[in-house]
Amino acid sequence: MEASLLAEVAQSNVRLRYIGVELKRLQPKTEGSVTLLFRPCGKACRGCPHPSWRVWRKRYRGDHYLWLAHRIDHPLKSLVRAGRFAENYPQVRALTEEAIRIQKRRAELLKELRRVQRLLA
Repeated sequence: MEASLLAEVAQSNVRLRYIGVELKRLQPKTEGSVTLLFRPCGKACRGCPHPSWRVWRKRYRGDHYLWLAHRIDHPLKSLVRAGRFAENYPQVRALTEEAIRIQKRRAELLKELRRVQRLLA
């Protein structure tokens, strides 16, 4: 049971990484792009890497600017549909919705995995 849960989590991770790459490819590299980043926590964690939604913003510092990726909780609300983003908006929205569904399922799997590990310990 534990092995099948881990396999399903691994499949979810692969699909989420693919979606993250596709989101970067479909959106212009400019302010307002929404990306799905992955961060390891550095521990022996079964849930690593942890997916995290970010939106890119410019912050001006004097005569130059810095790019910052701000964490967001609701990526669908942050999607830009005008200007250079309009052409690929339907694809970006569909991928974002799929990623959200996968993340919810992944969270359920990890919760079940923790429950199984406690029972076996």
